Amino acid sequence: MKKIIFLLAPILAGLVVTLFIFGCGERQPDKKDGVDSSSIAKEGGGIMTTFTVTSSAFQNGQKIPIQYTGEDQDISPQISWNKITGAQSYVLICDDPDASRTEPWVHWVIFNIPASLSGLPENAERSGVPTPACAGGINSASGWEKTGKPSRLGGTAGAIQGKNDSGKIGYAGPMPPKGHGLHHYHFKVYALDTMLDLKEGSTKSDVEKAMKGHIVAQGELTGTYERK
Repeated sequence: MKKIIFLLAPILAGLVVTLFIFGCGERQPDKKDGVDSSSIAKEGGGIMTTFTVTSSAFQNGQKIPIQYTGEDQDISPQISWNKITGAQSYVLICDDPDASRTEPWVHWVIFNIPASLSGLPENAERSGVPTPACAGGINSASGWEKTGKPSRLGGTAGAIQGKNDSGKIGYAGPMPPKGHGLHHYHFKVYALDTMLDLKEGSTKSDVEKAMKGHIVAQGELTGTYERK
């Protein structure tokens, strides 16, 4: 019996060593993969930091009041967001994917909003175009006459207004066709790590191309409107 044990001892010892090495080999990938799964996902483009966008005019998913539409005063609603550390500027784009065409209808484009700001006031100034209050809506040609001033937002130290799909500068509120059903208006705010080298009147497409690779966080508020 002692002889058998003596002969088996080296084999058992080798088996123990093999199991120990194998066990360590199983644990090593777990440690590596668990170091920072969020950063790995970010590198792959799967995770984007988000922040909250709100308005004093309406709740997310709720109806936009008529004064912010083309049926009434057509003034822009108040918009707020959480400041993002490290952001150099913000961009706001509002569009309607329920329009009767392939691409969403663009209602508002603003870029180079200073990083010091955490929102835009109600009835944000359209310098470059007046901000009239007209019962029939601002979409008439006379309501959009240029003043010759730069299309910047008053009090925002350089934020620039882009062009909406009505071909005008500044905000153009909801005005869907009657009987077309409920439309959704997405107020999307992007925090960027840069300022954009674009001129006033730039389109949504211009802005999206310029900010590609510079978005550090984003947030969204959705309002609805329907004309029956």
